[in-house]
Amino acid sequence: MKFLKWILALAAVAGAGVAVTQKVKKEKEKKDELDEFLVPNQDEPIVYDVPTRGDDKMKEAIHSLENHEPQTKYFTFTVADADHAHTFQKAAAELELSSSYDSEKQEVEIEYNGNFDDDDLNLLQVQLSEISLQADATFKEMHD
Repeated sequence: MKFLKWILALAAVAGAGVAVTQKVKKEKEKKDELDEFLVPNQDEPIVYDVPTRGDDKMKEAIHSLENHEPQTKYFTFTVADADHAHTFQKAAAELELSSSYDSEKQEVEIEYNGNFDDDDLNLLQVQLSEISLQADATFKEMHD
């Protein structure tokens, strides 16, 4: 009878060991998956999804800034009404871009103080394109 108790105790210890091992393995897999999500492999290129209905005039204006000295630039967009302007400004604020609205001219102006390297300009183009699509706005001009 002691031998049977000893075998059952040994089986219980072995079962607990397997359970702990499986739990540790699952936790490690979850951690690795989360790490990959939060900090993706930096060797992969950054790909921007530029909306297909992008404005060529805006694209040319943005990329004309490449390698210029950093200075404040303003991008002006026309909107249909105050509701569209509010949508535009809300989307711009979520992307940490400052904006102002001129109700008489029905224009929203975005202030840009960022860098003028290729990556930053590509990101700016994507952001402004997405915002203008959301608010049904049209690019008018860029100025100092």
